Amino acid sequence: MRIKIMFEHSRDVILPWDYQYAVQSWIYKILDQANPELAAKLHDYGYTYEGKHFKLFCFGPWQCYYKPLGQAGMKLLENSSNLSIGFLLPEVLTEFVRGLFKDLAYTFYFKGFDPMPIRMVSVQSLSEQGNPEESRDYRLLTGARISIKDESKKHPQYIGPGHQDYIDHLKLNTIRKFNASILVDQSKQHLFSVDFNITSPFKTQKVNIPKGDKLTEMIGYKYAFTLKAPPYIHDTLLYAGLGEECSMGMGWVEEVDDKVEEKTKRDIYK
Repeated sequence: MRIKIMFEHSRDVILPWDYQYAVQSWIYKILDQANPELAAKLHDYGYTYEGKHFKLFCFGPWQCYYKPLGQAGMKLLENSSNLSIGFLLPEVLTEFVRGLFKDLAYTFYFKGFDPMPIRMVSVQSLSEQGNPEESRDYRLLTGARISIKDESKKHPQYIGPGHQDYIDHLKLNTIRKFNASILVDQSKQHLFSVDFNITSPFKTQKVNIPKGDKLTEMIGYKYAFTLKAPPYIHDTLLYAGLGEECSMGMGWVEEVDDKVEEKTKRDIYK
């Protein structure tokens, strides 16, 4: 399920472009208020399948009217904004919402920026389209990120849409997330039929994450695509995101409606 959380805050506050780490920390803190054991599990290793660890939640871009200030970030032009979050596991969603109502006030801290006090004023369940079609059209609002293992390299190597194995690794990652959520036998993995096709040119997105005294750059790719798969794979995509680092705000997708393609507030003010 996905939820939208409405914030109130001061007008003209400055939000950095790289707010993702602070949002992830906030999600863990809210969960910790409701269920410390679950929060610790999710933070430390998540849910495991085939030796891979998955957090099984994601969040979208911060939605607001804003004025871009170059490298300095964005000035919010209203005293309200919102953030959408998806949870693949209902029990995690339940605990998160329970934690939200324990303390509606929070202060975001961004490295190199002034603190941003907010108050949560409402939580809305986002409607499900309930599309029975196995083939659906999507677009990425935040960049998808995927890596491959290279025996000659110490660390995994991140690849883009131009790589011959890019789509196969995205599909496998989505299937593993679903399997991790229900802990099925890995032999059942091969029963899934998943067809993934990129349908537009791609753009890069860079997000900087503070690690100690340094910033680590994450690069993802945004594009439109078509996915043909069973309904539960579509749910996995919507609630847990596409690719890796989705708990850091990467890989957030929206289903495209050709008849009504609404522009978000973030799209309108550019």
